Amino acid sequence: MTSEHLLVVEPSDIRSLRIVCRTCHAAVSFRLDETLSLPAECPGCRSMWWDQVVHTTGPTAFNELIRGLKNWLRTERELKTVFQVQFEFSDVRLTGPRD
Repeated sequence: MTSEHLLVVEPSDIRSLRIVCRTCHAAVSFRLDETLSLPAECPGCRSMWWDQVVHTTGPTAFNELIRGLKNWLRTERELKTVFQVQFEFSDVRLTGPRD
C-alpha cells in the first residue's frame, strides 16, 4: 500500500517568491505585490544569477512567471472566477534546501 501526501496551494495563498542560491543557499524573498526583479548576483556568495538565466531561458522567462501569477491573482479578485487554480506539491520537505 502506498501513501501519498499532497500540499494543495491556491495562488492567493502564496505570500512571497523565494529565490535560493544553489551554491551557498542564501535566499531572497519577494512579496508578489512588490515590483520583482531577479538580483544580478547572490547576496551571499556573489555568484552571478542573472547571466545564467538570460543565457539559458531568455531574459523574460522569470518576468513572465511573475507577471502571470500577478495577473491571475488580479483576475480572481476582480472577476470572482467560477473555478480555482490550485498547485499540488508532492514529496514536500519541511526543512533544508532542494538541489
